[in-house]
Amino acid sequence: MRASLSFLAVGLLASYTLYGYLQEKIMSWSYDGVRFRSTVILVAFNRIAGIAVAVCMQRYHLGNSLKPHHPVYAYATISLFKFASTLCQYEALKYVSFTTQTLGKTSKMVPVLLLERLVHGKRYNGRSYLAVLLVTLGAMLYMAISSIGFTADSRSSTPRGILLLAGYLLFDGLVSTTEAKLFQQSHRRSISGSSSSRRLLSQNESVYDQMLWTNVCSLGVSTLVGLTDHKRSFGNFLDVLRTPSGPRLLFDVSLLSLSASIGLVFLLTTIATYGPLHCSTLMTGRQFLSIVLNGAAFKTGRNFGIGGWIGIGFVASGVDLELSNKRHAKEEKTLELSSSKSPKSSGERYVTRTVLRHFAIPIVGGLIAHILSTGLIPRDAADGILASEIFPAGPSFAYRNQTYSRERIRRLSKEVDCPDHSAVKRTAYPSPILRTVLASFPRSGNTLTRELVEHSTGFHTVHARCGHVLEMSYFAEGCRYPDNNFLVKDHVPEYTVYAQDDEAWKERAESYDRVVQVVRNPLDALWSYWHLMRSQMNHEKRIEGISVLGLTNLSELDRMAQNWVQHTDYWMSVNKPRVMLRYEDLRSDDQVQHLARVLEVLLPADELPPIERLICADDDRAVAYQSRKAEPFYSWDHFTPEVRSHILSVVKDDWCTLGFESMLRKERGHKGVDCD
Repeated sequence: MRASLSFLAVGLLASYTLYGYLQEKIMSWSYDGVRFRSTVILVAFNRIAGIAVAVCMQRYHLGNSLKPHHPVYAYATISLFKFASTLCQYEALKYVSFTTQTLGKTSKMVPVLLLERLVHGKRYNGRSYLAVLLVTLGAMLYMAISSIGFTADSRSSTPRGILLLAGYLLFDGLVSTTEAKLFQQSHRRSISGSSSSRRLLSQNESVYDQMLWTNVCSLGVSTLVGLTDHKRSFGNFLDVLRTPSGPRLLFDVSLLSLSASIGLVFLLTTIATYGPLHCSTLMTGRQFLSIVLNGAAFKTGRNFGIGGWIGIGFVASGVDLELSNKRHAKEEKTLELSSSKSPKSSGERYVTRTVLRHFAIPIVGGLIAHILSTGLIPRDAADGILASEIFPAGPSFAYRNQTYSRERIRRLSKEVDCPDHSAVKRTAYPSPILRTVLASFPRSGNTLTRELVEHSTGFHTVHARCGHVLEMSYFAEGCRYPDNNFLVKDHVPEYTVYAQDDEAWKERAESYDRVVQVVRNPLDALWSYWHLMRSQMNHEKRIEGISVLGLTNLSELDRMAQNWVQHTDYWMSVNKPRVMLRYEDLRSDDQVQHLARVLEVLLPADELPPIERLICADDDRAVAYQSRKAEPFYSWDHFTPEVRSHILSVVKDDWCTLGFESMLRKERGHKGVDCD
């Protein structure tokens, strides 16, 4: 029985719209602070679901054997292209926004037309060139708006993201052409066989056979790639599964894979039944529906701006014009043009319709979409969080039942006689206490915080991984008291190319009862960490001859920036008694106020040291090492503009939420990103 086009349309739109939403969710959200990065695992799940759906459909409709109708190498060719296409698609979402990726998919007609014209000399009518102009204009308009920071998505267009997107379009095109060739071969072989075996493969049989065996081969490719890079692929997957949100990830991945597989059934059936033109029309409509729904679901639509929405409208208009061109070409082959029409009047009406439909409607529609998205889509909850709420600092603060103003602190700083730090004795906290972690990304002020806490309280802090090497560093890392729970330095989760795999990190992180989180602006943290890893862990050494990090360092710096975000998001999401402070605030005039916030979390109210101890804690006569002397954002000019822009695009959400943008403009007069 032939399925109706309306039924296939609903199936396509529903399944692939859900697929687009889940794809964006899995690749952009964090599960209890841990981001899912295992794209190979995601591809493997997709293939498993595809196999299951194909087997069920083939058994239900046909009841025949699952024997392939083509040589396995034919399916393997498609599967290799499909694996590469899907992998590029998921990887691209780490570097470009969902909207950018979708516009890229719809823009593949541009290189196709240009290559056909330049390489093969194929001629096109004026409407085709107008369609290309509209698509190019819309894509450029949206990209321009995105690149200057008007979009809310932190994954702005990067060279790597654009390259991955180009790879997706290339391999996806190879999948389509190879599948079409396989269908044609199937048809020819079926009708040219011997009289005893001559049988035309049914539409369903051809669809499910191809779906089953290409997915089987693709699963094999995914397995081989996953085993080759098992630490990154399976390690990250297991890390997320260990979080309380692990079941939610499994549900999202399973539903994503199922929706993709069911969508593929509708897609192949539509192509086989009604041809590629109807399928292209439906899939184009689905892509732009996904842009609207994802913009609402992830609250990014309100930040596209008028120009962004108009750009999206122009791309949609260009694709619509190209599809109508194909319909006209198909009609011209079967119908004769009426000679009674006046070419002049027909041409005038066509020009009028073209201007109204393909230029005016996108502009008006963009204005309406901007108004609706701004009014109807609520701001993200993070947008309502002010840095002043996370790091409160006012003209006065309460400590030990007294109120201290900034003026009073300055006056006391001049009057108090601070003791020599070498005479300050540090001991372990004498009685059982809740286990508190001092959580920070490497090179983010952990040592300064410990120094201030130890000098003001007289109690040792400790490193979570005490050992011989650590005993030779700052204050022996407090390793003489390894069971000390007063304040425990820990860098987990620290996923970098330098760190060894630590399967127990999650268990260690969850063992803490309270959290003191220290953050530093990622530009300075990454610059300092990059040098530390190349100086045999010497805190004072700098690599000579390297003053600027450029595109050759982009891949490594990108991983480090992703790690900074993962670390920051994880500890911000922990639901435990906590205090958060910025390294830059500990270096500010309000240092005593911020240190007081930390001590009030660590110690009972009756054990808090006097305010004079806090004032004397930061005596420059005793410092661990001199890197703390650098001014905030000192690394700004140590990155090329392209690399610096990429780092800021990766960390944008946290950068804005934690107030680093306003701090940067105040300290240096620079503009990093647009946080509005």
